Amino acid sequence: MKTVSKQTIWQRLKLSVKAVKGYQLGALLKKLEQNLAPYEVKFIAPAEAVFRPTEKLYVRVKEQVKPLFLGHLIQSEFSISSDFVSSNEEESQNNLMIDNAHTGNGLTCQFQTTGMLKRQTIKPIIKGNMGISEQLMTLFSHYPEFYETLKKMDFTKAQLTMTAESWTFTVMHFAASEVVGRVPPIRRYIPLSGEQRQLLLSSLLMMQQLMQQLLLIVQHKEIKG
Repeated sequence: MKTVSKQTIWQRLKLSVKAVKGYQLGALLKKLEQNLAPYEVKFIAPAEAVFRPTEKLYVRVKEQVKPLFLGHLIQSEFSISSDFVSSNEEESQNNLMIDNAHTGNGLTCQFQTTGMLKRQTIKPIIKGNMGISEQLMTLFSHYPEFYETLKKMDFTKAQLTMTAESWTFTVMHFAASEVVGRVPPIRRYIPLSGEQRQLLLSSLLMMQQLMQQLLLIVQHKEIKG
């Protein structure tokens, strides 16, 4: 797993504070922490935390700031990753080791929605090396529950990123966010409801299970080949 020096992290946080006037590091996550109870939320940086919904599922959540006219929007980015190791654990979750012949330089799968007022379908858009795309699409087609969960969830971004060594699934939710305005001065937090939290955690857990299945499929194919 790639490590980042303390100096690099500090420089990055300083740049974030400078870039967005009035941004308070970690304030959003403190509010989100209440919505995630009874799960214990551990801060690993001023604007980044982890929690553990199940024994083998580690979720990282960090603040993402988007400048707006006379204000800014702070969102919570939830992610699970094969190379994420808890600070208290020695094991990583579902290490993915796939030959470069299957993934090349890696791929991304963006889950897009159709429908203006109500989500009708979820469509995976895959970009990058196509060596493993067929297996990935077949796998998704066998798990309609995953698509149904995404359809019910109020997300603004859902993306799977894969390389030969690892994978990361990232979800940006509409809730668990805060709008901050300077003129007029406002600060409005949009809480993560219990129903939406369950959908979010279900999508993360199902993706973890899908990646486990994908690894087994690829390994079986390599053995037969």
